[in-house]
Amino acid sequence: MTQTKPKVPLRILPSEAALTRRAFAAYFHSADAIVDPPAKTSGVRIHQGRLYVVLENGNSVLAVYRVRYDGILRRLRRWPDAITTSRTTP
Repeated sequence: MTQTKPKVPLRILPSEAALTRRAFAAYFHSADAIVDPPAKTSGVRIHQGRLYVVLENGNSVLAVYRVRYDGILRRLRRWPDAITTSRTTP
């Protein structure tokens, strides 16, 4: 899979670590957080020019957040399969 540039200029977005930290916080505020804690393999991925934060434990995806153009995270109910199989970071 070829890595494409994100449609959102990265200079206006928080760093990868900050986005991941915010996704962890959002996940822990949800009802699903007690079941499985996310692993360190979680992080930011690029798919078709959009940024996503994928939270996963050892064997499954717990949550996926899309990073909007203004830096706000939005939790997805369904996500593209490609972002869970590739481990591409910006």
